[in-house]
Amino acid sequence: MFSNKQLALFYFKPVLDDQDEAIICYYRCTLVPWIPQSSLTLFGWIRWVVMCDFALHFCENVETRRYAKLELISQERLRNGVQSVVRFIMSGAAAEMPAKFGFMLDGCSFDSEHYIAVYGYYNFNEKAQYPLLAMAPLVADPSAHHSAASPVDFLREMLMRDYSKRLDNCLFVVGGNCASNQRMATLMGASDDLDQVKKLMTKLKGLNQSAKLRFKTPLRPVLSQATRWSSTVAMMHPLLSLS
Repeated sequence: MFSNKQLALFYFKPVLDDQDEAIICYYRCTLVPWIPQSSLTLFGWIRWVVMCDFALHFCENVETRRYAKLELISQERLRNGVQSVVRFIMSGAAAEMPAKFGFMLDGCSFDSEHYIAVYGYYNFNEKAQYPLLAMAPLVADPSAHHSAASPVDFLREMLMRDYSKRLDNCLFVVGGNCASNQRMATLMGASDDLDQVKKLMTKLKGLNQSAKLRFKTPLRPVLSQATRWSSTVAMMHPLLSLS
């Protein structure tokens, strides 16, 4: 007798060619005949629009409908399908996200629209995970304030609403060294790791601590300089080597 896992691994394992390389999209078995045609059509449109970075109204374009081989669908149905996929991915990320986590902030612009992207950072099954948690326009409401507190409010609301997590559980934030990100870190109560490392290096450069350090490691403390970014990397290198 074989378990369901063993059967699935056999039938849905990629087929290899003469060079023992997997043949893309070719398996011993497929579930496509049991998938409704409407679902296949919706998946085809979603993949087309997302992979080619098209607008959702692309499916209702006259020229698109003239030459497309897929069955025609409406923009509303395509939008509902994309939203369903997003909710499914978010539920998976919420289920695997631990109590303590970190995230990285990244900004991007499309014409006059400015967006903030939030990537989660955590370990799951002993593997690093960094999914996209959210991407939203910074100026969603023209009447709202646009200070550094606005992204903090967005993060707090988004984490609780979509992932049932509190912003206080965030261990670290990765972002650019701009003034707004520094202010955000201050509002979130995050400590500046570089300042702590610099204080440690200053202490280790003293005569007594430096003498003790010589008996432990050949590494020497290095201080960063405000005008040289390379000095910051040089300052972090001994600490990372010791850890």
